[in-house]
Amino acid sequence: MKICLISPHFPPMSYPCGASHFASMYAKNLADAGHEVTVLTSNTSSTENQESFKVKIIPGNWNLSHVLKVSKFLNSEGFDLFDIQFETYMYGAKGGVLLLPYLVKNKIHPILTMHSEALPKFGGRLWRMIQYTAFKKVIFYSKAFQQNALNRFPKRKEDFYQLGFPSNISKVHYSELQKFTQKIKAKEFSNSPVAIYFGHINNNRGIEDLLFVVKKLKETGKEFKLILMSQFTPDKNQYHRDLLSEIDSLGIKENIAFTDRVDDELVSLFFQSADFAILPFTDGASFKNGSLATAVIHSLPMITTLNEKTETELQNCSGIKFYPTGDRAKLEEVLMEFFKDRSLWTTYSKEIEKLGHIYSWNNYIEVRNKIYGVT
Repeated sequence: MKICLISPHFPPMSYPCGASHFASMYAKNLADAGHEVTVLTSNTSSTENQESFKVKIIPGNWNLSHVLKVSKFLNSEGFDLFDIQFETYMYGAKGGVLLLPYLVKNKIHPILTMHSEALPKFGGRLWRMIQYTAFKKVIFYSKAFQQNALNRFPKRKEDFYQLGFPSNISKVHYSELQKFTQKIKAKEFSNSPVAIYFGHINNNRGIEDLLFVVKKLKETGKEFKLILMSQFTPDKNQYHRDLLSEIDSLGIKENIAFTDRVDDELVSLFFQSADFAILPFTDGASFKNGSLATAVIHSLPMITTLNEKTETELQNCSGIKFYPTGDRAKLEEVLMEFFKDRSLWTTYSKEIEKLGHIYSWNNYIEVRNKIYGVT
């Protein structure tokens, strides 16, 4: 099948971007499954020569004239389908790309993959109507999001799919380095447990809540090391400087470490070295979260946030402990309970491992093939 993936964000990016990483991984896995794949992007830093798939760069800001150029390319290449990776901020909060189903030949099937519920800045809920009616298939990242769409368009039950995103980070297997990570986990160097935060270090990400509980647990003798794994540039970023000041004032400098931006292999090794992950998603844990997916494929117990969109499969996993977003007291309570019996952490890890099939690329491509109509 000849497939065009549309993603404005595509590697290399000047900042960490899960959507661009996903587009690259998805293109590679589709190509490995035997498809002829082209990624269409507006990122002029991208490289058109890829090992197993093509990249087409069409510079522009996704206004109507740019979308018309994109449609001209789609019509000229004989694609079987195009699949828009839609996150409104990637398109400059514009909705023009959603008009492509009306601009391409009927034989090219339009597919929409939703990366968030956010709508373009202008046009409001009119764009939601287009999302739900103009595309042959729509893929939602959460069951709650899918159900909201089905409530409005019940006749499209066969065309609306829910599929969580697989992990962008593969588990690496380097024997010597893994021996070292196992020693860290076995506490041969330090008896303090190691926790991982993996995500952007920005305001309103729950970072301050994590620092608060690190201090509170330290005061009770349940000390642990928190590694914040993300791009970290205090020389350029005021918020990052403020974090360092807060860490200093809380007296937890020895408990906090920043990795800055690291490559995928090191991310995997950090996860293999850690005892658990703390992921304070502001909108609750769900199949959308790439860092949660990474924790799952590394069988890492985790403490994360819960809301009405959190899938049942996650809620029922005993290896995941939940607290309400922003509730520091509850987070402290959950951690205190978590630390009561550290011998259970191995059991939690095995329970997390059972979720692995949800986040595997093999499973993802198998389901995608069915959605695309590949038998």
